[in-house]
Amino acid sequence: MKKQLTLPLILLLLSGLKTPIFKAEPVYAATPMPTAIIFENCTDPEVSAYYEGVEGKKGDELLAFLYSVIKDHNEYNYESNTHRDIFKIIDRNWELDVIDPVSPADLENFSYQTDNGFIHKLYADYNNDINTADRFKNTGASRVSFDKEHVWAQSLGDFGRFIGAGSDFHSLWPSDVKANQQAHSNYNYAAPTTNITEYLGDYDTYVGRNGNIDGYTEKVFEPLDEYKGDIARAMFYMPARYYEYVDQYHPKLELVNGSPGAVSASATITGKAGDLATLLEWHEQDPVSDYEIRRNNLIANNYQMNRNPFIDYPQWARIAYDDSYVGAAASNALGLSSAAGLIDPYAGVELTSITLDTTNVKKVFKHNESFDSTGLVVTAHYANGGKRKVKDFTTSIADGEPLGEKGVRYITVSVTHEGITKTANYSIKIEEPVPIYLFIAIGAGIALILIIYILSAKSKKGRKKRATAVKKIVKKATKSSSNKSKTKSMSSKSKKK
Repeated sequence: MKKQLTLPLILLLLSGLKTPIFKAEPVYAATPMPTAIIFENCTDPEVSAYYEGVEGKKGDELLAFLYSVIKDHNEYNYESNTHRDIFKIIDRNWELDVIDPVSPADLENFSYQTDNGFIHKLYADYNNDINTADRFKNTGASRVSFDKEHVWAQSLGDFGRFIGAGSDFHSLWPSDVKANQQAHSNYNYAAPTTNITEYLGDYDTYVGRNGNIDGYTEKVFEPLDEYKGDIARAMFYMPARYYEYVDQYHPKLELVNGSPGAVSASATITGKAGDLATLLEWHEQDPVSDYEIRRNNLIANNYQMNRNPFIDYPQWARIAYDDSYVGAAASNALGLSSAAGLIDPYAGVELTSITLDTTNVKKVFKHNESFDSTGLVVTAHYANGGKRKVKDFTTSIADGEPLGEKGVRYITVSVTHEGITKTANYSIKIEEPVPIYLFIAIGAGIALILIIYILSAKSKKGRKKRATAVKKIVKKATKSSSNKSKTKSMSSKSKKK
C-alpha cells in the first residue's frame, strides 16, 4: 500500500521552497515531516484553482467532485508519537508564540523533537492566556497535555487508527483530556434535551454537556459555542473525503439527521454520524475563523497536501448537505473563498422570515422596571432553505428603557438583511408595583406581632417563675410538717419506754 515520493515532492522538501503543494501522490505513514515550514496561507486564486471544475455542482454531485479532488492525500499514523509532533505546527497557539520566551517556533529549521510551544486545545476555554494555556508537554508532566480527539468518533465507522479516516488531521485535533474522554466520548453532536449532564475540563471549567435527543438512545454532545463551527466543518469534510468505500481504513461515511449508533463500516455498510441539521446551524452560527484558515493551510501545504473545502468555501456546506437548499450551485469564482476574506454565507440570499424562542427571556416586569431582552433567541430563515441564529436584531423597546403603564405589551423584534426587514412579536406583562402604604402596613403588622410575642414570652416567664416559687414554698412546708410529725412520734415512743 505504501507509495513512493514523487521527484517534485522530494526536491521541494530538500530545497525548503515555500510554495503550496497540491494533489501530491500519497506516501502514507512513512511521510517525512518538513523542517522548513510553509507558513503562508494560499491566496484566493490558488484556492480557486485547487477546485477547478466545481462550477455548477450541488448535493451528491458536489460531494463526489470534492472527493475526486481531496482523496489520495499523504497519510500518517495515529499511533506514532513521531507523527503526533505535527500538532506542534498545525495546532500551535500562534498568538502566544510571538510572546513565548521559552520555545518560539523556528519555521526555517523546525525541530519536532525539542520544540515545546503552546498548543491550541479543542474544547478548552484557557487557550489564549499565557498564564493558563498548556504547552505541548507541560513542565514536570508525565505525558503530553492533550488527547488526540477524533472529531468524527471512531465507533461511527470503526475505521481504526493506522491510516485513513482514523488518522486524518482534518478531523483529528488535540483536545482537553476530560472533555474528550468524558463529555464527547464517542457521541454524535446536537443540543441534548433530556438526561443532560454538564462537564468540567482539565482545569475545572465548563467544556460542554451531553444527553439525549427525542427518538434516539445514542447520546449527543454539545461543546462550547466557540467550537461548534470548527466541529461542524471537520464533520463536513469527512463524507467528502471518504465518499466511497475503499477498505477498512477508508470507509464510506455519511452525515444524517438524528443520533445514529456505532457500526463497523464495510462495502455494504456506511458509517453514519449526526446530527446534520444541528451541524449546519452550528456552521453558520460560528463562522470560519482565522485559526481554522491557518490550520487548513498548514495541513495542506506541509503534510497531507489536501484541503478542507468547507473552510475554503463555507457557502458550500448547505449546497452539499441541505436537501431543501434551492439557491445557486457551487462556484469557485475569484473573490468567493475565505482566502479572499470571510464571506457571509447568506450574501445574496433573501431573508424570508424570523422566528423567536422566548423560553429563557423575561416576560413579567414591574411598572418602571427596565426592559431586558437577555435570553431571547432569534432565528433568521432564508429563501434557500437555510437558517441561522442572529444577534444583530432590534426590539421595539430598547434594553434598559423603563416600562410604563401596566398591562400586556407586545415587543416587535426586527432583523434586516440586505435591505429586507422581517419582524416577529412576543408579549410581556407589566404589573402595577405594590403601593408604599401596603409595605408600611405589612411592616407595622410584623412589628406588632413581634411585640406581642415578646410580651407573651415575658408573661410566660413571669408565670413560670411564680409557679416555681409556690412549688418551693409548698415543698418546704410539706418537709417541715413531716419533720414535726417525726419528732412527735419519737417523743411518744420515749414516754412509753
